[in-house]
Amino acid sequence: MLSIYLIIIVLISIYCGLLLFMYLLLQLPEKKIIATNKFLDLSIIVPHRSDEENLKNYILQVKQLENRENCEWIISEDGQDLSLQNETQISYIQNKDKHGKKHAIINGINYAKSQSILTHDADIIFQSSKYLKSFKEKNITSLDLWIGLYQIKPRGSYFLDALQITENKVLQLFTYGFARMDFPILCSGANLAYSKKIFLNLMPYQNNLEVLSGDDLFLLEAFKQKEKIKIGTSCDPDLIIMTKAKSEWSAYFSQRIRWAQKSKYLKNYLMHSIGILSIAAHLSTLLSIILFCVSQEWIMLNIFILKVITEWLIGFTGQLKLEKKFTVAGVLISTFYSLVLIYMLIFGFLKQTTWKGREL
Repeated sequence: MLSIYLIIIVLISIYCGLLLFMYLLLQLPEKKIIATNKFLDLSIIVPHRSDEENLKNYILQVKQLENRENCEWIISEDGQDLSLQNETQISYIQNKDKHGKKHAIINGINYAKSQSILTHDADIIFQSSKYLKSFKEKNITSLDLWIGLYQIKPRGSYFLDALQITENKVLQLFTYGFARMDFPILCSGANLAYSKKIFLNLMPYQNNLEVLSGDDLFLLEAFKQKEKIKIGTSCDPDLIIMTKAKSEWSAYFSQRIRWAQKSKYLKNYLMHSIGILSIAAHLSTLLSIILFCVSQEWIMLNIFILKVITEWLIGFTGQLKLEKKFTVAGVLISTFYSLVLIYMLIFGFLKQTTWKGREL
């Protein structure tokens, strides 16, 4: 029994230590990017499929952005014909093959006039009208790869919202921390910028077009294999976009299963190692509560409290803060998320899921 206690303590301690190390990187000044492009010359691609309402909202937000004069927007449609009227600076491409998001991105890049590409999802929400202004001031187009961050916008479902927010703040912490060390392991196509020239040279989707999901991570893996590329990220609030939380449990689990399935095709060994550590730490959290209830060993309760406090402190302070107060949901999530991970592990490899009407 002592060996089980020791394993639980070690796993949770390593996990908490890694979180705190990532958090400390947030406190360091961000590296200044040397400008190689004088003007903000940017092609923004929005791969889109059967989501016209969100696309309309996205275009309304675009009109409110500052410094959009030298940008072009490309809506690369991979489904129904759009009924939207053409707008200045916005081009619509109809992908006749309708073979998925990666094809839509490739077609958008081939159409793009600029050598700097930025991809957005149609359902994102800008937190500031200064998004492009900050993009320009930080010389992001001078990078080969820029990994933007995102936060979760609550939808009114208290526990489900809290679960997604807690999960996301940890993911974004790892995204930011490893990108700061020039060794990124995560990114999101909802807020991702890169060089068109390098993309066309690497062709990151060439061997995985049949995998409909995972366009962002396959791109990341391809870019990391190229030597001496300039990688950057930022926790500037103006550059952090938002995506809506899933409002139903079925949609939440379906998305997590999709994430688990696409990881099977990736050779990102560090990401897999961090994932295994995270899973082991969360399962150890559940086990620590069970052992405390059975054996009344207070050290098991203390190690559980250590994890909860570490996650809460990271969410409560710093530039990526997402929660303003300690909630009962935050404590429950530390236990409940272990069950979510078990579900993802089992069904992520056994269950066939769909995404926007297509089987993955």
